[in-house]
Amino acid sequence: MRTLKQGSKGPDVGLLRRLLNRKLVPSPNLPEAHIFGAHYNGAVAHIDFGPKMDTAVRALQHSKRLKVDGIVGPRTWSALGLTVDISKPVTLASQPSNNTCYAAAATMVLGPGASMSFDPGPLPAGVAPDDHWARAFAQRFSWRLEYGMTPTPGALEGFLRSGAFWIAGNLPFPAGPSYHAVVVGAIWGDRDADHTMLLIYDPWPANIGEVYGIILGDYVGTSPTAFRYMLHR
Repeated sequence: MRTLKQGSKGPDVGLLRRLLNRKLVPSPNLPEAHIFGAHYNGAVAHIDFGPKMDTAVRALQHSKRLKVDGIVGPRTWSALGLTVDISKPVTLASQPSNNTCYAAAATMVLGPGASMSFDPGPLPAGVAPDDHWARAFAQRFSWRLEYGMTPTPGALEGFLRSGAFWIAGNLPFPAGPSYHAVVVGAIWGDRDADHTMLLIYDPWPANIGEVYGIILGDYVGTSPTAFRYMLHR
């Protein structure tokens, strides 16, 4: 994990807030940005390390007999229970139109030299579009397709060890849920879904894209079909 201190910003600061709220006694009750990126609900703009977080970190360090300096390095992360820290290199690729998220997600998994031009072919009779697309991409790139799985941190950790992976399902959007594909590039936490964050590379909005963090337990709780399809190596 990266070292954090007052002034730091980013998704991992959101995970730090969650861990401090849940593991420091008494809880500092820091406001949490929860899930999604700025294009969904403005969350990213509010994930920063301010004076109240600094006070909470120092209280934790004091309680664990660590150096009280407000800097969250390896020993402080360990004191917060961090046991999973896997990050894979991903280059964000935005979708060129509103219906090309699957191809953009595949490009991110395959790497910058990949193309978003793969055509999954015509939709077979009686097959749902998303089923057809997920199967076609799995076959085309020799990926494993997990269908209808409720993910655990351990399972996602296992997928990520082989590289960034692709998920799709009924994901939350400002105007309401819609089928969409994103890429998971990192997992950080203590193997409890409520204390585990996934770093998401999202090709939406078209021609923009965004990187943000989600707390796995929160995300599954609000969007239980978000992990309808998982394609991994």
